[in-house]
Order: sequence, then structure tokens, then C-alpha cells
Amino acid sequence: RDSVKEARKIQRYISERIVEKEINEVNLVAGLDCSYYDKKIITAIIFYDIKNKEVINSEYSINEIYFPYIPTLLFLREGPFMVSLIKKSKMEADVYFIDGHGKAHPFGAGLACYVGYLIGMPTVGIAKKKLFGNVVWKNSEGEIVYNYKKIGYVIKLCDKEFYISVGNMITLHSAVEIFKRCIKGCDFMPLLKAHEFANFIRKNYKKSNME
Repeated sequence: RDSVKEARKIQRYISERIVEKEINEVNLVAGLDCSYYDKKIITAIIFYDIKNKEVINSEYSINEIYFPYIPTLLFLREGPFMVSLIKKSKMEADVYFIDGHGKAHPFGAGLACYVGYLIGMPTVGIAKKKLFGNVVWKNSEGEIVYNYKKIGYVIKLCDKEFYISVGNMITLHSAVEIFKRCIKGCDFMPLLKAHEFANFIRKNYKKSNME
């Protein structure tokens, strides 16, 4: 219970320090996702060239899980490993897309805010489900609203919904524009590729531990 209380303090602290600014020049983005096996967490990052629509680099780490799964506290379970992987990475992206929420979060600071605050780089949260607020739809896109304030955006691609919100150092407008540039068919490529890579590493790790 004490650790949850401390975590809420961290979230409040970060939520008050999120910076938003427009980003115009973007060529290289990164996608980060995690996969789990036994008591291990596999964190994957891929670097995606927007212009050529291709993955140009991928890296990963495997670590022991030390924080349990608690809804709205994903940042303590996955965040430290994402931050560490970004800092150790051979490349630097213009924007980092995180598989999780940003400001569209009950405490105003989800996983993408935590990562963005600690790396001091532009981050965007992309989630598959709404966690907070109400959606005002207009065709296949909508605004996520809470207390008459826009806290995020949602885009429907085929049968999938992508909930977009600011992590840090970027505006929601810039985040949505860059997101749209990375769509291919029914998918958002940076996170799809990060997800596939994380699962590929998990399967190989599982296989090598069973032999």
C-alpha cells in the first residue's frame, strides 16, 4: 500500500512537469513494447524510418520483473526498462511511441509521461483501450475528453482503435500528425514492429530455456 501511495506521488509530480511543444521535422521514430515470460520482462525498441517506411534498427533487453501488475501503475513495471533501453541504444529517435497511455490517464501521467520525463525527449502514448475520459466520435476519429478538456485522440483503423495521448515534449496535434504518417493498412507500424520483435525474442528465450 505504501509503494502505491509513493507511486501516486511520482505520477502527480510528473503530471505537473509535462511540457508540450509542436514538432515539425520528424524522420526517425521509435516504438517500444514489452513481452513477458516466466518472471522475465522483455523490452523491445525498433527504429522506424518514416520516409522509407522501414525498420532500420532493433534492440532489446531481458530483465527480472520486480513490480507487480497494478492497473494505472504500469509505469513502474515497464518504465524503468524502457528508459534504460532508450539511454543505452545506439540510435536516437525524433519521437518515441510507447505502448501505453500518456496524459489520457486517471492520474494525468501514464507510462509514456514517465518515460518522456526521464529521457527528456518527445514521447507519445499509444494504447489499445480507453483508460480515462469520454470519446466524442466524428466518423472514425474522436477526441478523448475529461472535464471539458481534450486529453487525447482516438483513431479507428479497420477493427482496431488507437488511443493517442501526449507523453512529453510534444503536442497532441503533432503526435496525431506523426501517427498518421506511420499507418500502413490497418496498423501503426512502429508499435506493430516493436510488438512482433518483443514476441520473437520471447519465443527464442523460451525455447533456449527449455532445451
